[in-house]
Amino acid sequence: MMVPPNFQPLSSTGLIPICDLQGMTFSGREGGLYPGGSNQPDAAYHQMGMDMAARVFPRDRNGHPDPLGRIVLLAIGMSNTGHYFDAFTKRLSAAHPLADGVVLVNAALEGKDLRDIASSGDPYWRYVDHRLKEAACSPAQVQAVWLMQARHGKGIRHGEGMAHIEKSASRFGQIYMVLSERFPQLSILLSAGREYGGYNPPGEGNPEPYAYYTGWAWKHLIEGKAAGTLPTPGASSGPWIGWSDYFWADGICPRSDGMTWEADDFLEDGVHPSPQGMDKAASLLLTFFTTSPYTSWLIRSS
Repeated sequence: MMVPPNFQPLSSTGLIPICDLQGMTFSGREGGLYPGGSNQPDAAYHQMGMDMAARVFPRDRNGHPDPLGRIVLLAIGMSNTGHYFDAFTKRLSAAHPLADGVVLVNAALEGKDLRDIASSGDPYWRYVDHRLKEAACSPAQVQAVWLMQARHGKGIRHGEGMAHIEKSASRFGQIYMVLSERFPQLSILLSAGREYGGYNPPGEGNPEPYAYYTGWAWKHLIEGKAAGTLPTPGASSGPWIGWSDYFWADGICPRSDGMTWEADDFLEDGVHPSPQGMDKAASLLLTFFTTSPYTSWLIRSS
């Protein structure tokens, strides 16, 4: 990808990370990662997540409980999703033994847009099936999904602010339906939103403020799940939805926990992560997946 010679990267936007907006609002929307203005689920939504996590255990190829079966954690999304998930997988394997039956499958694919994977008929889903087959796993063994997806710059036509957030949230809702239908044992659906997009050239990747809006769209989906208003396929309750940390920070301006995104965290194209950026994201994912009560099934207990 060629970067325009006159392109000036945006090192910060002045926008406030959702996790730093507890007790505040953005365009009339309540801050905090979860409903209620908090970065943690309330008691009822937490219990819902715990109940769904308790359903994650080894299953045979037909989805029936089997101590010799598999638990698939599947990565769904675009190229950056795949880079971050691979880096996380390497960090995880070096630090912790996986629990019996756990298999990590990276089915992220370069060039896939939010609209693409929102369609159950898109060729992307044949690629997902291929990746599962390569891992000797079946769709019925997929019980957790890590999703990272956004609109591609050339396809952004949603407008600013709430219009873009609401349309992207609708696409995420469609993906939720597709995942629930394709993976009948899916219990946990997680996302980190998007990383900072200020280094993306215009018309490429997911530039600002759209990367920022993507996090709000995911929060909107969580709000629907917590309120019981999110449609589900048939008699299925669908998976619980949450955050696997939150990737967005305002470029070089540290958020409250010190997180930043610098130009060196990306390759020369300003879109794809550098080794430094991959390590940054992988560290966040490693901490979440090895400490969260919703993923206690992932690593072998000591």
